[in-house]
Amino acid sequence: MKLNLAKGSFDDGKGLSVAGIKYVVEHNFENRSIKSIIKREYSISSRFLSKLKQEDLIRLNGKPAKNWFTPKAGDVIELVMPKESSYFTPYSGIEINAVYEDEHLLVIDKPAGIVVHPTHGYEENTIAHALIHYMDTVGEEFKIRFINRLDMDTTGLLMIAKNQFIQNAVVSEMKRGNVEKRYLAVVHGLPCNREGIIDAPIKAVEGEPRRQVMEGGKPSITEYKVVGVSDELNVSFLDVRLHTGRTHQIRVHLKHIGCPILGDEFYGGKESADRQLLHSRYLRFTHPVSKKIVELTANLPDDIASILTHMQMSKQYI
Repeated sequence: MKLNLAKGSFDDGKGLSVAGIKYVVEHNFENRSIKSIIKREYSISSRFLSKLKQEDLIRLNGKPAKNWFTPKAGDVIELVMPKESSYFTPYSGIEINAVYEDEHLLVIDKPAGIVVHPTHGYEENTIAHALIHYMDTVGEEFKIRFINRLDMDTTGLLMIAKNQFIQNAVVSEMKRGNVEKRYLAVVHGLPCNREGIIDAPIKAVEGEPRRQVMEGGKPSITEYKVVGVSDELNVSFLDVRLHTGRTHQIRVHLKHIGCPILGDEFYGGKESADRQLLHSRYLRFTHPVSKKIVELTANLPDDIASILTHMQMSKQYI
């Protein structure tokens, strides 16, 4: 099957411009139903396909089609993503720095000190509110679907799906371990081993927002490697890779090995920095539509970069 990432947007039949997927059928897919072809190529759920069918968003050669239709070689199948919206109040006080963007996916470089999604105590001026302003600015409209979450004081790469298909596909790949997520952490002291894997279950502390390593917790695996050390400052730089995605996982695991993150008072990091020095710096994944490998890196924030300068370490080394 010849697959193309949609170069533009589709008309949803009501004059609205929306994202979609388009591909051309080859001879070896003849006599198969549209449903069979789509599920084979993308593992799209039957539930989502039913939703597209009910809204007449499956097209064959530009016309509405049923799942059971059997296209011929050269026919063009299109899946038009449903038009959806989020209803937060636009907020212009946060700059959205897009590291990667297409009609399906947006990855931004999140600054420190900002909550990602409205929650108790932080109901306004979040990344979600800033994204509404961003959409107004660039002339887009989509429902905000965060694929990963970063704590308020964690900086770096944050993924936002622009439709349900992309969210489901990337989250599914995360669960299979096929999305590489790397962080840079500045920690107190030096781990006993220069590199290792922390395999320790994490569980919520009853009645508190904190998590801790505890029997009966969810399986949690974090891989780390020391990439820089300052004896003068008694700190280490760790390259950290997540193999699971528990709340506060890196913070809890690094505390567990006796090296809490600088500035992370919640987990014993003391007051050595104005915030927890944890940065989501690298993502590698296969794009669900184009099937191409996407590799992204976020620049280091100023507070971490200044420590690097003090340690006379090259940014390229990190």
